[in-house]
Amino acid sequence: MKLLYTRTILVLALLFICANQSFAQVIANFSADVTSGCNPLLVNFTNSSTGGATTFDWDFGDGTGHSTLTTPSHNYQTPGSYTVILIATGPSGSNTATKTNYITVFASPSASFTIVPDTACSGTNLTFTSTSVPGDGAINSYTWTFNDGNPPVNGNAT
Repeated sequence: MKLLYTRTILVLALLFICANQSFAQVIANFSADVTSGCNPLLVNFTNSSTGGATTFDWDFGDGTGHSTLTTPSHNYQTPGSYTVILIATGPSGSNTATKTNYITVFASPSASFTIVPDTACSGTNLTFTSTSVPGDGAINSYTWTFNDGNPPVNGNAT
């Protein structure tokens, strides 16, 4: 009888322990060191998920694949707005954090110029004209560097 009583107490204790073992609910969350800039744009993500998450699935929104790192970095190459999704999984299940249009990548400016005249003798004045394309922003200044030992010439966009 004493053995049956001891076994019953042991089984009840195990059931109580197993029934009361709980895990915190997983809550996925993240931030980024930058959320906009010109391409290519390197973004370092910080995972701030809670609840004991042990695995992560990142979708950066630009169709270049996923990452399973806890705190990844991603290089955005193409201008556009991107939705970032993090799925965090732990003992209590999974949770998804979605940040719509979280990353915005702007087209970089493209520098170019023309020279008139295009051939000249020493001492001839030349006219340099910017034909640069601004990308998604405005060009508000220029820096010209000539390879003749003189200091650079700076100018504002007009």
